[in-house]
Amino acid sequence: MTPTSKKFFAVSKTAIPNKLKKFYVKVTAKTLNVRSWADADSRPCSFSPVRKGAMLAVCDAILAPDKKPWYYIKYNGLYGFVNAAYVDRLDRDRVIMLLQKYSKYIKTNARFFHRAYDGDLTTFAKAKRLVEAKKKVGITCVVPLRWALAEMGLKTSHGQSMISGVDGSFKDYYSGSIKTHLTRITAGEVIGKTVRQAVDGGLLKKGDIICYKNHTHTSIYSGSGYYFYEGGSQCAKINYATGIKMDYKNYSYKISEILRWKG
Repeated sequence: MTPTSKKFFAVSKTAIPNKLKKFYVKVTAKTLNVRSWADADSRPCSFSPVRKGAMLAVCDAILAPDKKPWYYIKYNGLYGFVNAAYVDRLDRDRVIMLLQKYSKYIKTNARFFHRAYDGDLTTFAKAKRLVEAKKKVGITCVVPLRWALAEMGLKTSHGQSMISGVDGSFKDYYSGSIKTHLTRITAGEVIGKTVRQAVDGGLLKKGDIICYKNHTHTSIYSGSGYYFYEGGSQCAKINYATGIKMDYKNYSYKISEILRWKG
């Protein structure tokens, strides 16, 4: 979303903001004022301010008099405007951006990564501390996704995968804050297809989290026929140009279920 986007931005104070939720953001400032209009001089709303880490549903956006974007948000059933500079988006673009960052780091430091699961390795910061101490980092297909979700303020259940070990189902791990921000695509012809078939049929969207039938395995589709699938050192060692981002044609497991970002 850019300040020149006609699709999402109103440019007049006479415009009526949309009240339908588009995506979520997380407050990054210590406290953030919520105002009655997209202007720092407008009066604060009754529920202002909101604290760091609060999740806000963005319904629309508008340009302030200084031409900077503000979001029209919904929080606990109430509406108001916040300066877009003090929140982070929680959507498919955000998760892909984070996975790209991790991929680059893993590739640069490949000698420290190996394919193994470490239940305590819950954040990227913890992995970096191990690498800085010249210690090995165990990593599996789902670990970079866990790091991304943690940075986005979303918690996951414990376990080696986003999925249960039975028929590639998300049922045991699709709960809490994950359920709030993602929806299950569990019916329709996409189920049972390979990634290639799903991509060729236009059935996958950027940021989709994919579960594979009969495999405790997870990948994240990143668009244009590519996806993140494994954070182990072998990906960097065999010199994929973008680390753990792999050509979808090389992957043939059948899809069981998909989690898709809301909005």
